[in-house]
Amino acid sequence: LYRSNKDNLNIAFNFAESEFGITKLLDPEDIDNDNPDDKSIITYISMIYNAIPNVPLHPDQLRLENVYFLSNI
Repeated sequence: LYRSNKDNLNIAFNFAESEFGITKLLDPEDIDNDNPDDKSIITYISMIYNAIPNVPLHPDQLRLENVYFLSNI
């Protein structure tokens, strides 16, 4: 299945908005060109970074953290 860069960017932006509440500040055309605006991209990436602490851990990761915690008691 082939998808263009713009299609992949749209999927990523829509996912970030629907799953993490990250406002869609950019359009695929803003990135998929010869001179993307670095400041806009950095702003968007910082929004993703700020949203990551709110993402719940995968159950396997929780188990690993519990094992580590219990082994250090």
